[in-house]
Amino acid sequence: MNSNKLKAIETYYRGYHFRSRTEARWSVYFDAMSMPFDYEREGFKLPSGWYLPDFWLRELQTWAEVKGQDFSKTEAQLCYELAQLTHHDCLMLHGAPDLRTYAGFWWNSEGRLEHGHALVCGRWELIWQAGAPIQVPANPPNDGLDYFEQAIHTARAARFEHGAVQPYNWSKP
Repeated sequence: MNSNKLKAIETYYRGYHFRSRTEARWSVYFDAMSMPFDYEREGFKLPSGWYLPDFWLRELQTWAEVKGQDFSKTEAQLCYELAQLTHHDCLMLHGAPDLRTYAGFWWNSEGRLEHGHALVCGRWELIWQAGAPIQVPANPPNDGLDYFEQAIHTARAARFEHGAVQPYNWSKP
């Protein structure tokens, strides 16, 4: 048994019982970014066994799997199989939301499944190097970077044990 692995803390937020605090933080991030999602929407029988993906990002038509640490080879294989079976991209998000790139699998314009990195928490113009456009709110401040940084801050600062988490309100001065 690996003594370095932390036990996940089940967390309640927005009517969902998340299996980990990390999943709950990504939920807060998606809310702050106005990205509608479904949590554990449906399971799939994959070549490696049954699999229940964490998030379905509705507008992006993309799966998002969340882990507290880097993905193992087996976990990455499951994401690959999910993308292959469903013909939808799959992001592999590890740790709390941050300004960095994340790995995943996406379908390129020639209909081939590829592995690469996505800008999930930065200046989004494309979700993948060769992927679908990201929708950002109208007139985000400073070309959108502050918008992403505030969503990250909201997610990372969430204190679930003290009540509801409120996404950042851009209409306030």
